[in-house]
Amino acid sequence: MAETMTKKWNRAPLAPERVEEMERYLNKMSHEGWQCCEIVRDELRFVRGEQDEYIYRVQYFYESRDGEKDDYLRTLGETGAALVGEYGEVLILRKKTADGAFELYSDLDSKIAALEKRRSHYRSGMLGALVLVLVFSFFFRIIQVDGESMVPTLQNGDKLIVWGAGYEPQRGDVVIVDSYTAYGKPLVKRVIAKGGDVVNIDYQAGTVSVNGEVLQEAYIAEPTYLGYDVMFPYTVPEGTVFVMGDNRNASLDSRSSYVGCIDERDILGKVLLCFLPFSDFGVVK
Repeated sequence: MAETMTKKWNRAPLAPERVEEMERYLNKMSHEGWQCCEIVRDELRFVRGEQDEYIYRVQYFYESRDGEKDDYLRTLGETGAALVGEYGEVLILRKKTADGAFELYSDLDSKIAALEKRRSHYRSGMLGALVLVLVFSFFFRIIQVDGESMVPTLQNGDKLIVWGAGYEPQRGDVVIVDSYTAYGKPLVKRVIAKGGDVVNIDYQAGTVSVNGEVLQEAYIAEPTYLGYDVMFPYTVPEGTVFVMGDNRNASLDSRSSYVGCIDERDILGKVLLCFLPFSDFGVVK
């Protein structure tokens, strides 16, 4: 059965010679088979009967930054050393004799600095990631295409990055229309005309004109032959945009009064990029 004993020690701040005295005493006791196992108030508590012999080290430690002591102890732990306890501003450490001598604090400086550098990089990385998420959530959205009204420019299921903050719709832009419009879900369409513009569609020729100029639409699947109930020529109301899908003959859009012209305030943003699937990856024009 293990024997135990205690040794009272003056709790007052230890002068350097008293620190050295305590260290000599602990190592003397260890050599005699008594291992210091804990410190309670002003008592050093010993046990005899442990299989391992320890060497002890008593040292001052002043933290110059938060967490420095924890870094030091963690680094010491990697060498096999452990904290027995703290005695004021003094650390009492021990290490199995078989594991070799203590590394001097100065020898550990580079390890502690490396640990702090890794922690600093981690904090910087986390901060950078947080800033990126906040910036992305403020300026951009991710939208998935539902349907084939924008073929061949976009395919059903394409995932898009949409720029929203401060965006003002421009003719030719591919935009996302908010879901609380009459259509009931987000729309992906192309802006054909803005408020005050006059739109005319010649369904026989399959052409679209804005303010008397026929649009050169290399992005459409085929000429515009499909019509709905909106009559042309048509003047777009101020504050709204006239939108159509690039798959003109399979798109429900501003040609129908069911969708109508879209209030500019209902435009979530401009489609910048298709990022998934990778086969469709690219800038959206």
